[in-house]
Amino acid sequence: MFVIVIPTLNPDLKLTALVESLLFYNLSIVIVNDGSFKRESIQIITDIQSRFGTVITILHHEKNLGKGGALKTAFSFLASVHPGSAAITVDSDGQHTIKDIMKIVNKSRQYPHALIIGERERNHAVPFKSRFGNSVTSILFRYWVKCPLKDTQHGLRAIPSELLPELIAISGQRYDYETAVLLFALRKDIQLKPVPTKTIYFDHNKSSYFRPVSDSFSILRLVILFGWQRVWQNRIKNWQPGTNQIPTAGRKNDHQ
Repeated sequence: MFVIVIPTLNPDLKLTALVESLLFYNLSIVIVNDGSFKRESIQIITDIQSRFGTVITILHHEKNLGKGGALKTAFSFLASVHPGSAAITVDSDGQHTIKDIMKIVNKSRQYPHALIIGERERNHAVPFKSRFGNSVTSILFRYWVKCPLKDTQHGLRAIPSELLPELIAISGQRYDYETAVLLFALRKDIQLKPVPTKTIYFDHNKSSYFRPVSDSFSILRLVILFGWQRVWQNRIKNWQPGTNQIPTAGRKNDHQ
């Protein structure tokens, strides 16, 4: 079973359209209202609850906890109320097409124990603040972590049910949480499967609450620390007793 997880903060009518489209495919839906404060957004969430409340679940945060906090709330709910269900995380701003969402679902059916992640095409339609942060992180993943993911910040993912209880406990409250999930998968030797998706942005992605400087710094810090941990783990693993030096060891790429 698959459950669509939609974290949202101050959504517009694109969330309503997304819910309507997903219900056409008879998909279960959990929305996390992450402390929305705009009057029109609160009304949209109220209308969705009124129209579809018998077939979807809406969880509420009294204050904003960040995208990571919203995802953890949804994962905790799934682990306790829908055990055995995989989570399909979808952004609420219309960036992900129904066709791409179903591609992720079908890929997860094919690889039920892998973490499936969307991979956006690289073009000038991607706003600079999104393109820059993703490019830098992808370079670090490829050359520092030795994991050749081209898109490390895509919000469209399929997460196996058995991972959800552990993902609730890992660090990260904002956009850094999604990177922390990838690094967790690498530590656990969980297969990562990218799926090509379209790139859709509205009004240069102005609705995003991503903070280019502080959020990018948090993400890069996680990746750099992870890489250093791997370096030292490999050195210790290859240390020869009786020698004066711990030999340098390369990092093996298990996820090509």
